[in-house]
Amino acid sequence: MTQQAAPNQDQPASSDTTAPLVIPKELTKLVRQRLQRLVQVERLEHTRQQVRQNHAELPDAVDSELSRQSRELQRIPDSEKVDAMLQKLASHIEKEKKKNVAAQTPDEDPPDDELEDDDLDDDDDDDDLDDDDDDDQEDDEEGDEPDSKKDTAQDTQPQPSEDAPPAPEAVAEPTLIIEILELGCKQLGLLQERNALTDEMLQAAAACVAEEPLYKLLESHGCDPSPLYGWAVYSLALERFSEFTKEKLAAVRDTLSEAEQGRSRKADPDERELTLRDEVQLLTYLQSAERRELQSVQPVLVNAYWRVYEEAAVLLATGKAAAEHRVYLRALMRFGVIFQSPFLLPTETTKQLMSQCEQAVEDWGHAVDATCVLYPDEYIDLSARGVITSSIDEDLELNNRGSAQWTTDKMWRKIIYGRIAGSALGQVLSQLNEESDGVTQKIEKLEKKITKLDPGKASSKQKKEKLLEKIQDNKAKLARLKRSADLIEQKFLPNEAEIANGAQAKLDKLDESIQPASIARREAKGMRRHARLCAHLKEPFFPFVMRDKYNPTAGTGAVNDRETLLAEIAEIENRDPRVFKDILVHANKPANRVYIRHSPYILLIPTCGDRSMSLNPRSGTEVGRLAFPFLNIRPGALAKLIYQVIADFRYDTSKESAGVDLMTSDTLVAAYATVRWNYRKRGKEIREKAGIYNEEKDRENWQRHYELYITSATDGGKKLFFKCQELYEAVLKYMDLPDGVQKLA
Repeated sequence: MTQQAAPNQDQPASSDTTAPLVIPKELTKLVRQRLQRLVQVERLEHTRQQVRQNHAELPDAVDSELSRQSRELQRIPDSEKVDAMLQKLASHIEKEKKKNVAAQTPDEDPPDDELEDDDLDDDDDDDDLDDDDDDDQEDDEEGDEPDSKKDTAQDTQPQPSEDAPPAPEAVAEPTLIIEILELGCKQLGLLQERNALTDEMLQAAAACVAEEPLYKLLESHGCDPSPLYGWAVYSLALERFSEFTKEKLAAVRDTLSEAEQGRSRKADPDERELTLRDEVQLLTYLQSAERRELQSVQPVLVNAYWRVYEEAAVLLATGKAAAEHRVYLRALMRFGVIFQSPFLLPTETTKQLMSQCEQAVEDWGHAVDATCVLYPDEYIDLSARGVITSSIDEDLELNNRGSAQWTTDKMWRKIIYGRIAGSALGQVLSQLNEESDGVTQKIEKLEKKITKLDPGKASSKQKKEKLLEKIQDNKAKLARLKRSADLIEQKFLPNEAEIANGAQAKLDKLDESIQPASIARREAKGMRRHARLCAHLKEPFFPFVMRDKYNPTAGTGAVNDRETLLAEIAEIENRDPRVFKDILVHANKPANRVYIRHSPYILLIPTCGDRSMSLNPRSGTEVGRLAFPFLNIRPGALAKLIYQVIADFRYDTSKESAGVDLMTSDTLVAAYATVRWNYRKRGKEIREKAGIYNEEKDRENWQRHYELYITSATDGGKKLFFKCQELYEAVLKYMDLPDGVQKLA
């Protein structure tokens, strides 16, 4: 590598800008040593390319091994896998040497062992490759900041040795596979040397930020934060090196271009030009090594982040962290704030995020008219303390169904839901009683007006008849209200209490118990799954995502905070009033029905994505869960995400309420499927004009039609009406129009 003067690292930063991390000499040395090994690995990759160019047709075993070695670099294996692969390669080299000796001795039969491609393939390395490796490789293409160029350049130059393989063109065909296997051993040896520097590098990197408040907090509670902080600092150092290398490479290329333009085409390049070409080649290798190193660090860094995330969730849920320290845990879980120093975010931005974390929902009152939008720390804390129901444990449901642990978990959720349902029913009952009191007062006022009428006036009789008619209407309304109130008080509330008491009795008989720490770990792991789903199965390091994407003052609509989401959900509920409601007391006229509202748990997931998820519908002991990425990949896409997730939530909830026989049920899903079935044999042009595509599933078609309805709900749903009137009629039986909006005919 090359020696360059390091850029000034001590520049003071204003409160609204970031400041570069000061990289100590010890860490700089270790970074350079790790990169040196990868530069040599890049040379081996170049050698493999020359082998392919110099041999028109390679034996299958050689071709397979060359491909395996290249794949090995897509995700660099850890020390344990490197050791195992070295043993495999050494064994295969011995077999190949024996085969060559046997081939030169005709009297002896060749050994039966053959080089099998699958023996050398490390499936664990290849199966886990992410789809976005190439994208990350392009995004991370930045320069380096080495301190010594000439010394490292000498280190990275290929040194002649007796063990070095001959040039590819000089390799004899029978020994080619041995040379390629030895090339693989050399590559693994370099990776082994690189991996051996990891522990020392992490210690040196973590020592740079050991005074960070979150670092000290985690360390004081027995959670080792050094892997997270070590890899984060190392990544920041690599980015600085990469930026410097990029700048240097551009400068050397410009110099080389000037030298080539000043030379005659027929003249041979001079020594300076040859030196510049060598330097460009070396810097190209170095840039590729830095890019490969950044790419290999990414999954390790993400794993370290989520491990600390899980421990922070436990500290928060169990109350082990002091009140004044909880803000740091919340900042980590909401926004990925791991540094108070301005390495990633400007000081003012960090202060703003920390101030938001000082306020948290610590007790959910289960108000029926409230919308439950929660940050991850609030959701996990409330779930662990039994304020809201925790999510279903998939491992228990799939692998331990019927066990004592499964029963304990189920009974625990029933008890919590019993409190939630009891609170909601109590609020509905209170509203009915208030409304009944109001109707009673109206009746009394009307009766007083009748007593004040003058019998001698000709108009008194007509007025009395109108007043009596109003009294009769109000009495009928009062009777319905009291009947509904009695139904809630005498049936629904006792039923919920009985279910909760029965669950508590079963729970008391079991030896198992629900620990807040176990729920916190489960929900933290679930948060990681949700983050992957919202990010389209990609898994970036969220603190770096916040650095690159978060800009609260830009006004681009990329940030989905609580206030933004509450406003959007309120607008959706205004257009689709029954989206979060269930019918509690049925009546033929919609105006006479009694509804109960359950807001789903709406989670703001710490990721940057382009998807929202309906994690589970409203059914049984579940009120539903919706997930939104905190940052949008495409600014202004929140409305589209909400249409998608609410459509899925409505579809899944209706499907759950349909029971066993879906098609004969009185549900939205059944009505929608019936219309689609009736369209199945119509012409393709007619179907597509109605927005119905046979090649798509019901859910995909439903998302399209729901968006048509919701975007024109204030106009009576005219977009859906003109698109497909049959669907319009079927859907509006289960979806009310906004107040004051008339149904189209």
